[in-house]
Amino acid sequence: MIDYEQKKVELDEKINGLQDRYFSMLKDMVNGDYSRIDELKEVQKEVIIFTDIHRETSLEIAKQALEEAFTPRLKKMLAEKIMEEKNEEE
Repeated sequence: MIDYEQKKVELDEKINGLQDRYFSMLKDMVNGDYSRIDELKEVQKEVIIFTDIHRETSLEIAKQALEEAFTPRLKKMLAEKIMEEKNEEE
């Protein structure tokens, strides 16, 4: 099973590093150095991609939490319903 919490931490670190790099290059551009504009665009794309992956990972964590919270209750409700129907048949 995938450890989504660990994956989220790793993605946070990756995104933070990319953002630091992006803002450093952006600062250079503000100071008149346009030599790395293509690299800046690529880093921006990477930040967007990893942010999307981070969002998907967060959604998967939430999904798992909901499944863990509701599965036992749903199983219990289903078992009760089956027993009720079985008792009605007898």
